[in-house]
Amino acid sequence: MTDSPNSPTPEQVWDYAVDLLKTGENATAQNSFLHWALLLDESAQAAWLQLIPSELRSTIESILETANTILEHPNDAANTWEQLGTTWTANDRPDWAHDCFLNATKAASASAVAWYHLGVLEPSN
Repeated sequence: MTDSPNSPTPEQVWDYAVDLLKTGENATAQNSFLHWALLLDESAQAAWLQLIPSELRSTIESILETANTILEHPNDAANTWEQLGTTWTANDRPDWAHDCFLNATKAASASAVAWYHLGVLEPSN
């Protein structure tokens, strides 16, 4: 969603989510899959669905639908990006957190929480 050099790719977020599932960190994995979905445009969603095993397709489609619904509402999008930023801050991913807080300000420019975090969080280079 952003062009920042610190923006994770959908592949990076997907791989991280899968790794989290393998270690039993289900709550963070769920946030990771949502983050992954928020990064995809409509054509990328269709391409990814072709790669998903059939037994997971329904679950992944639900995650994509949730992301699309969130993105339709700026305040919901800002809140979701803020929550993801907080998740990545707690999981020692300040680069991803910074990108999420930046997305929150793009979704709702008056997002005080996101602006605060951007003010104290330095992206890693």
